[in-house]
Amino acid sequence: NGQGKTTIQNSILWVLYGKAHDRHKREIPPTSLLNFKAKEEDIFHLRVTLYINHENELWTIMREMKASKNNDNSFFKHHNLHATRSGIPLPNDQNEIERILPRDVSRFFFFDGEMLKEYEELLYKNSTSIDLLKKSIERILGVPNFRIARDDLDAIVKKIESERNRILKKLD
Repeated sequence: NGQGKTTIQNSILWVLYGKAHDRHKREIPPTSLLNFKAKEEDIFHLRVTLYINHENELWTIMREMKASKNNDNSFFKHHNLHATRSGIPLPNDQNEIERILPRDVSRFFFFDGEMLKEYEELLYKNSTSIDLLKKSIERILGVPNFRIARDDLDAIVKKIESERNRILKKLD
């Protein structure tokens, strides 16, 4: 209804991942995230700050873009990302952000309600998206980590059994 919900969503996606996409999955240029008044006044400076409470720690994520309009109406852009956890700067901020909110599954957390038909398609068994859906859900649930742990434990059990058999042979 034109009240800015999608703009807020795009701003959150941009601060987290440095990119936002339109309904046709095209990347939205950061300069298009500016408000109309800033564009009219040729102010191409955008800053989004997001505060998240994760595991009882306050995360502050701030992404800033400064752009200059060129003669050909293209833009030169420069942007910075700064993230802190409990006031301590994160050395590898983008990786840390994606560790807690993976980009691959962001479409399940941040979606345009008007696009529910696209998400309905993911439920059809003959859809090519079903594998992506399955992998995304497994990643949210941590299934890959459980598989790695299972394989590691299997390898440890085999080593222990082998060592036990070696010791038993020695004793006989």
